[in-house]
Amino acid sequence: MARKPSPEKSWPIANVEWRKTGTLKQSAGNPKAHPEDQVEEILASIHEFGWTQPILVDEDDNIIAGHGRDLAAIKGKLPLEAVIVARGWSEAQKIAYRLNDNFVPTRAPWRPEMVTADMAALKEMNFDVSELGLDTILELPELEDIIPAPPKSVRSKTTIFCSVLNADVERARKAIVAALDRIKVPHNL
Repeated sequence: MARKPSPEKSWPIANVEWRKTGTLKQSAGNPKAHPEDQVEEILASIHEFGWTQPILVDEDDNIIAGHGRDLAAIKGKLPLEAVIVARGWSEAQKIAYRLNDNFVPTRAPWRPEMVTADMAALKEMNFDVSELGLDTILELPELEDIIPAPPKSVRSKTTIFCSVLNADVERARKAIVAALDRIKVPHNL
């Protein structure tokens, strides 16, 4: 059962501290992998915006959350890392938080219209999103419905696009041709 925040409790975020880069201990039980390209994107984010999310550690500087930020700081040879310390947490709380921190954000759905609007605004402002890894955000499967519908107008022809695996292209073409021929629809396949 979740506990309600208490004003008298000391929360880790209330006290940001600094540690020399390379002194924090990565958890062997971290459930998320951090590929090299993601570490570079995290480093680019730190260079662009600074330390906006401290690394969560226990009293012995074992990382609970923020493994990717630690790897980025090491890669970028940053002198210091921002940390917050979870004091008095049980081992169970550390494990639960590590899972929670990685899992819960993945359950939030994208709002395609907002992603499209934000990307358009950044493009208009000439803000380079490529180093931050945002240049491929519109390719996420969850955002497929952000492709605008074609305008409604009187047409003599309509182009229909179909996506199939490369291995199935010829078979799919034959099936489409057969279906169009069967209902006597002219085509150029």
